[in-house]
Amino acid sequence: MALFSKKNKKKEDTDEFAWMTLNEALARKKMQKGTVTREEVLERCSECCEQLRDVGSKLMETRKEYQSVTTYLSDIEKIEALAGEKKAELADTARTIVRLNNERTKFQETNKGQIAPAQFLQLERFQKEIPDRLREMRELEEYQQKVKDDMKQIEGERGVVTYESEDLQNRRKFMKTLAFAACIIIGIFFVVLFLLSEYTAADMMIPFLMTGILASLIAVYCVAGLGRIQYQEKVNGIKMNKVIQLMNRVKVKYVNCTSSLEFMYEKFHINSSHELAFEWEQFVKILDEQVRYKENTKMLEFYNAALMEMLEAAEIADTEIWIYQPEALLSSKEMVEVRHHLNERRGKVRETLEYSTKHFDIAEEEMQKLLKLVPEYADDMRAMMKAYQVAIKEEA
Repeated sequence: MALFSKKNKKKEDTDEFAWMTLNEALARKKMQKGTVTREEVLERCSECCEQLRDVGSKLMETRKEYQSVTTYLSDIEKIEALAGEKKAELADTARTIVRLNNERTKFQETNKGQIAPAQFLQLERFQKEIPDRLREMRELEEYQQKVKDDMKQIEGERGVVTYESEDLQNRRKFMKTLAFAACIIIGIFFVVLFLLSEYTAADMMIPFLMTGILASLIAVYCVAGLGRIQYQEKVNGIKMNKVIQLMNRVKVKYVNCTSSLEFMYEKFHINSSHELAFEWEQFVKILDEQVRYKENTKMLEFYNAALMEMLEAAEIADTEIWIYQPEALLSSKEMVEVRHHLNERRGKVRETLEYSTKHFDIAEEEMQKLLKLVPEYADDMRAMMKAYQVAIKEEA
């Protein structure tokens, strides 16, 4: 039973430190032993607060997006449940909106350049937020490139440290080989000198003395060399730990930045800020020409308002979105496509939500363990959490 208990304890310890870097695991061990300093505790607390703040903000945004998509799917079920006169009236209004949109499209075909009709409607839907989103997208792309450059630089530093480690291992092998060879040669010298002294009766004191001095010099050289190599290996190990820790932090930043960019690319159906900027410029030119079909716009607004009123009467949460996709109200095939796209979108948002929740829980658990392991610094840590505007569930 004692052996089984030890095995279980060893497994628990392994699980506890599995997600940590080497430096973090060593810091945890120091805290458990009570040898950690106040500066080390506050440094670790600062890292956890930063992660709680950043991941918490991302978590709130993702939850709102997930709720929005879920509401959207619920609206589809309500619309599909309509029957009789209400459904027919809704279809007639949607059909009129489709006809008016087609008339607008015919005019826009000669003015919208390289923008596809579907993309034009996409830009129209988000036209109020695109300037801010475009600026944000450019900043994120610049930051992503900077992080990529940092990762390349860190990877280069890791390569240098790895090369130095291999070189030190080769030097250690050489010193051991040298020491072994020197021992054999010196031993042979002593044996030869001893035999000569026995059979020739010659005075071999000076040769013995010189051989002893040579052996001492070689021993000092080997010991000093191995000591120097051991020190350099220790320094190299510290460098490698710092490089790995820095790489892990940069990778988290890269993942968060890339996730935000992919979300915006998906939202606007583009591949880069340059593409969105070009399409936005073309879109603005088209808007300048819209005065030429004001009457069409007035009629469309009238029927759009009528459609939204019908949807509100059917207790649809988001009525405005359907004026941008009235085809889905007429065709079951189109509605299936909308549902499929939403399910895919909700799946991606759920993945992001799970990822953010996992890392938030890890950071929260680490803060809880910090407060438990070093209660003498609890007030300082709570003050830091207040400064970062983060909060955790403290264990009773």
